[in-house]
Amino acid sequence: MGLLSSNYGVTYSLGVEDIMSISSGRFGFNEKLVVLEKGGRLKEFVKPKISQLVGAMNEAIAKRREELDNQKRKDRVQIVLDFSSLKDVMAKGGMIMSTFKCPNCQAGLPLPDEGQVMVCKYCNTPIKPVDIFEKVKSLME
Repeated sequence: MGLLSSNYGVTYSLGVEDIMSISSGRFGFNEKLVVLEKGGRLKEFVKPKISQLVGAMNEAIAKRREELDNQKRKDRVQIVLDFSSLKDVMAKGGMIMSTFKCPNCQAGLPLPDEGQVMVCKYCNTPIKPVDIFEKVKSLME
């Protein structure tokens, strides 16, 4: 593909996590590849046999989304390891919590200052900081 050539290559770059969907279609006698980006932008590429890329691209997107979801889960668990870090995370979000209800017996319990597990003094249910974090998070959604 030289300067005097009638063929030119075009590069289009987009992060896999920014692709909402990929599908194939037709444009006259040629096939087309349709890419829907986040934000609703649509890109179309027309070339013979281009639809052969759809399967590989959708597979790459699914794999990347799984990697991102796994990283999110891993990051969340690393952030909330004990009660002191739970209090820090909540304080950064503008929340101050001093008591909460036991998920088993609904008894009011003071939030400990430290530790990785506490036990309800009324029903002996073990309670982890992640459990409280998930409950607070679900209430905010």
